[in-house]
Amino acid sequence: MDKKVYINTRVLVFLYAFSHQAALSLHRSNNATWKEVKDFYNDRIMPERLIPYLSGQLNRPDNFLTPAVKDSFIFSNKERLAYWFLFRLFRGPYLLEGEMIYYIQLLKELQAFLTAIEVNPHKVADLGRRFSLFIDKHLQWRLQIKDQEVAMKVDHFFANERLITTPLEQFMIGLNF
Repeated sequence: MDKKVYINTRVLVFLYAFSHQAALSLHRSNNATWKEVKDFYNDRIMPERLIPYLSGQLNRPDNFLTPAVKDSFIFSNKERLAYWFLFRLFRGPYLLEGEMIYYIQLLKELQAFLTAIEVNPHKVADLGRRFSLFIDKHLQWRLQIKDQEVAMKVDHFFANERLITTPLEQFMIGLNF
């Protein structure tokens, strides 16, 4: 069984917002040039700022992380209820060590895409899909609905101008990344 890594609720909300921004931005990148996507991220929080923090939560440098081959974590409804009633109420939110390693891999892939001159659109779409799946399988059910609603309104690439969005930097206030 994987070790539990306890994290602050605000960090969990930030990770949810960052992942949601990445998933939406990568999905919408099909409608623009890759340079425009890179310019969008140049003014925002880059994944490279999160990797050392998450690696530090695991108490090992990020270059010593063993790669998780795939996202193979499945939680039953019983495990989700146990999380909410036993762990969340008394100890706070956590992610499993394997989930953290997988998330760091997603961040490294996103960083590699953002530093590349050209990318394969199919691989970009796949990375966006994997961010979405990570949200659905690992982050969303660990958050309260009010936190989900706030984080869902994060700004993203090629967003509709009529939407009222929250800059990702707002979720970082008080966090040490």
